[in-house]
Parts: sequence; C-alpha cells; structure tokens
Amino acid sequence: MLIRGADIASDYVIVPSEMSFTGDVAVCGDTITDTTVASWCTGVPTGTIMLGVDPNSPDPEDWDGGQATASLYIGDIVSPTVAVLTVTWPDRDGKGIRSPQESQVAAITWDGVPIWTKRTRDLSGFGDYYAAQHHDVLATAVLTQSITHTLALQV
Repeated sequence: MLIRGADIASDYVIVPSEMSFTGDVAVCGDTITDTTVASWCTGVPTGTIMLGVDPNSPDPEDWDGGQATASLYIGDIVSPTVAVLTVTWPDRDGKGIRSPQESQVAAITWDGVPIWTKRTRDLSGFGDYYAAQHHDVLATAVLTQSITHTLALQV
C-alpha cells in the first residue's frame, strides 16, 4: 500500500510483513500445511498474503474471513492535506482481490471508517470472482493533524 499527498514530505509504503493479521490468513513463504493452498503461492513474491484463506484447508467452506492491519504515524501535516491511498498487487491475470465465492465482501478501512467496499462479482477465467483485478484500489483521506493512523483490509 502506498500513501501519498502533495503536502506530505514523503511517501509511506506498507508491505505485508509490516501488517498484523487476524482470522484466516495464508502467507506465502510461511508454513502452509495444506499442499493445495501452498501451491497457490507458486510464482508470487514471498510474503504475499491470501486474506481470508485458511492455510490448513483449500475448501472455502472452512474459511472464516480475515483482516490485515497496519498502523503508521504520519507527521508534519499542514492541515488540511489530502492523501491518496493506493492498494496494489502485481498486474497480471489471476491476481487481485478475489474469492471462489460470489458476493464475498472485501473492505478497506482508514481509522475504522470504510473507504472502499466491494463484493466479488466479476467471474474470471480462473473460476474466481473478483472485486478488483487489473486496477489498483485508490481512496483519499483528509489529514488534519500529525497522528498514528490505522489501515485495515478485511474479507
């Protein structure tokens, strides 16, 4: 994730290794006990997260959702500052925010406020339903003071 604003001194980049996870999350490069789930990490960078996927089961009926959270301090704010939040992944077929289940809700929150919510609706050639595939997710936030913010992705 990238956070950028005209009045922000530098970009803030958040990578999966800087996030905390709750619920079902499979992390490529970590121990994934199920061989089918582990095979989904083939060809992706170490540290790639599969949010909402139980690393012990490839069956979506066993998945209970998950959340990835990051906290970051953004200082030296000149109020008001408009920041652009970008959630990105490799731009290639089969990557993005997706689920084998249609209508799965994916959400991004900023300080607990939803800034992006979408259901997985677009069926791909891979048999998954996508909320976002070839386009980054962009959102804006108005920063009024130097504080620690919390960004969360949920499925």
